Amino acid sequence: NEESVINMINKLGYKIEELYGKDFISLKDKEDVTTLEIINKLMEEKTTVTFISKYLCKNKKYVHIEWNAVLEGKNIFASGRDITKRIEREEELKSINSELIQLTETLKQRNKELELAANTDKLTTIYNRNFFEEIIENEIKKADKNKETMSLIIFDLDNFKQINDTWGHPVGDKVLKVTALIAKDVIRKTDILFRWGGEEFIILMPKTKLKDAVSVAERIRNKMEKNTYEKVGYLIGSFGVA
Repeated sequence: NEESVINMINKLGYKIEELYGKDFISLKDKEDVTTLEIINKLMEEKTTVTFISKYLCKNKKYVHIEWNAVLEGKNIFASGRDITKRIEREEELKSINSELIQLTETLKQRNKELELAANTDKLTTIYNRNFFEEIIENEIKKADKNKETMSLIIFDLDNFKQINDTWGHPVGDKVLKVTALIAKDVIRKTDILFRWGGEEFIILMPKTKLKDAVSVAERIRNKMEKNTYEKVGYLIGSFGVA
């Protein structure tokens, strides 16, 4: 009715005379094609439909109108209500949810980083004693449950204190880094290398028999002895396998 049209025009911020000769659909957001689609649907299916359209106000803001429309003969009768505030709240909630999701992902990533930092040796970047003590009991239980053999290799560098005393700790640190790289290059992806402390290292080897672990230890020992450490030169290590 006329009153509804006037209310709608006022809501959009226009004066009646400003809209003379204009199609009401021309006030819709250009990207909103819903209204034309609904008109076609009404003409084809002759059913009652509910839809939402977005209209551009004079102040360049948008108003969201929810319509209920029905076809009567050749005419379409529709009633609409302003749901702009509801849409704005929904968009605000979506934005908040999106921010919460992003914050949750950031926290998860940060927790992973903190966990990795807590379980990683800063010097060699391999796992540390803390992580070994955290997982070893569970690894033993898992091996027992599955009736599988698990092996451990422990090794250290002989006379390492002499290296630090002679060339200083920076050189000693470099020796430890290179040794860790040598061991990592030999072991399998399923094996886990730890720095136990000082110049001592441990390798946890799931599903590995003693003779195979001894073979790996021997390969690491040979590779270490063939390596020429910077400044230090030739080094040997002591290995134990169980």
